[in-house]
Amino acid sequence: MDAPVSWLMELLDADVTPETLAEVLTMGGIEVESTSLFQGRAGFQTPVYDTYVTPNRGDALSMVGLAREAAALLPCGLRLPEIAELPATSAPALFSVDIVDPDLCPRYVGLLVRGVEIGPSPDWLVNKIEAAGIRSINNIVDVTNYVLLELGQPLHAFDFDEILGSQVVVRRAMPGETLTLIDHTERRLDQDQLVIADAAQAMAIAGVMGGLSSEISDATENILIESAHFHPASVRRTAAKLGVSTEASFRFERTVDPGGCVRAALRAAHLMVEVGGGEIVAPVVDAIGRPEAIEPAQVTLRPERAELVLGMPVPRERIVANLRRLQLEVDDSGEGTLSVRVPTFRPDLRIEEDLIEEVVRIEGYDQIPLVFPAVPMVVGGWTPDRARVEELRTALIGSGLDDMQTQSIIDPADLDRLELPEDDERRRMMVLENPLAGDLSAMRTQLLSPLLRVAARNHSRRVPAVAGFEIGYVYRPEGDDSRVETRALGIVAYGSAYGSGWNLPPVATDTDFFRLKAAVEQALGKLASAPLVFESAVASPFDPSCCAAVSLDGRRLGFLGRVAPSVADAFEAPPGTYLADLDIEALVATPREPRTYKPLPRFPAVLRDVAVVLDHGIPAERVTEVIRGSAGELLRRVELFDVYEGKGIEPGKRSLALALEFRALDRTLTNEEADGIVARVVTALGSELGGVLRS
Repeated sequence: MDAPVSWLMELLDADVTPETLAEVLTMGGIEVESTSLFQGRAGFQTPVYDTYVTPNRGDALSMVGLAREAAALLPCGLRLPEIAELPATSAPALFSVDIVDPDLCPRYVGLLVRGVEIGPSPDWLVNKIEAAGIRSINNIVDVTNYVLLELGQPLHAFDFDEILGSQVVVRRAMPGETLTLIDHTERRLDQDQLVIADAAQAMAIAGVMGGLSSEISDATENILIESAHFHPASVRRTAAKLGVSTEASFRFERTVDPGGCVRAALRAAHLMVEVGGGEIVAPVVDAIGRPEAIEPAQVTLRPERAELVLGMPVPRERIVANLRRLQLEVDDSGEGTLSVRVPTFRPDLRIEEDLIEEVVRIEGYDQIPLVFPAVPMVVGGWTPDRARVEELRTALIGSGLDDMQTQSIIDPADLDRLELPEDDERRRMMVLENPLAGDLSAMRTQLLSPLLRVAARNHSRRVPAVAGFEIGYVYRPEGDDSRVETRALGIVAYGSAYGSGWNLPPVATDTDFFRLKAAVEQALGKLASAPLVFESAVASPFDPSCCAAVSLDGRRLGFLGRVAPSVADAFEAPPGTYLADLDIEALVATPREPRTYKPLPRFPAVLRDVAVVLDHGIPAERVTEVIRGSAGELLRRVELFDVYEGKGIEPGKRSLALALEFRALDRTLTNEEADGIVARVVTALGSELGGVLRS
């Protein structure tokens, strides 16, 4: 809130500099973030505080509220504006007020001012509201804004002659009802939104903005002043849903004083007569829907409890004095607890701890003695599963991947773009009731779509290559009211894996399936207690010709592969984008078996190469299994180093060349022993896989 210092000083009986006042307010919890100089009409100028007020302190969003705080903190006297009451009258009101929904509107005050003349505001009024950041419009509207700034009570001025039936009805909007606001935008309303209506139609959205049909114009003569109290949550939801934020809604959302409605209406009426002529038509119409909502709260405070919470002694008389400086009524007649009557302008004070906080705030936080905790200091650390997550993160970074973080909220339409089947578990989402953005309205159930959007965004900015990962949570409903979140690993990559340069070999370096598979094997292998198993699979959103399922100990972790062209197009991601989406919850939650170490070999190895021709559909992993099973314990390593298809190889077959390493721990192997093992391997490949040794 912008607070003109000259206006603030008018309300304080104190001789204090702007710098000192700013420091006092900041130390008391009303932070003055900066000070600027405003220059207005007729040579007027004043420093202006830019204050930050916490959401629970709606009372401090006014000049009187700030002055009340400053007077308590300095301390000093307070000069509040004098507001004359209207003379008693038995004449009936010229309009009626009907509160249909008292839960959303506990109080509605209306007051009629007749015979005003619309025109420009005087310089003093323009200077004050414009110094506070509100543009001058005309004398009547400026008065409502002045009272809003002075007392913190939002007001609205209706053209009384435009109110059909002289009836004010506070109700929920009708289904499909529309209203054109004073900003000339038409809004479609729903039944959750409160409106101010006349006998025929809505005239304003309660607490947010008025309608065009009843706004003040140059021809207006009779004014109906609205001063009401609306439910904060209702105003907040309405403003958010309509995408409208005003000075009024900002204050209603933080709760205004329900006991100050009549005072604000009278203040505005007298000022309107002062700057626009006319007369106030008594009586004030004060419609109260829920009397209990406007009653002051009663809170008890135990002085000994205050000492226990604060950790320092505060004499009983100091507690009473501090609370009274805040204009709280304290009954100190008893020997035990204090009975405190909290005024309606402080709705944030409802429990004993609230009052204790106010006591120390006025006393000064710097008065709390510095005491070191009498507890042993314990060095912190990660939990075991967090340590395994960080080990996995380090391994992925070591593989050349960047650590990424994406939003946990996604567009539900992304699941269609991923081409997930209708019965896919990932389509069961937790949908937000009131999303801030219309397209981001569900908690993510997978990491594929957020990472595809990363690829698309970078590709659109001509980033030649991306290789990154995210370790994050995915969310799914479970049962009627339960929710479950699990950790997942997502990887995205496209473009050159190593970049380009004069010092790099002139070979194809684009990301491919095997580089992605290697990164997964290397990283997850550090946590897994058994080898990962990769099997050819068909799963959305992957290209069926380049997709593998990843399993560990018979449990499916997820899939990796190249993104299907249609899915890449839907996300505007580059062709040749590779993804992995793996469930790592069980992996990081299960302790790994302790590692054992073997001595370095003392005897040399014997190397043999074998090239075998097999059917094209037999995976290399199956070939490796057969070799290990037939070679025995002397086989130390099997490595595939070449795959050949073409001249000399029958159609539908391919040649796999593998390097075999044999070694004994207690002796040097002979060539005859190695050749005998190779012969067993070739025989097993032929009998189990139909393989033929390539000549």
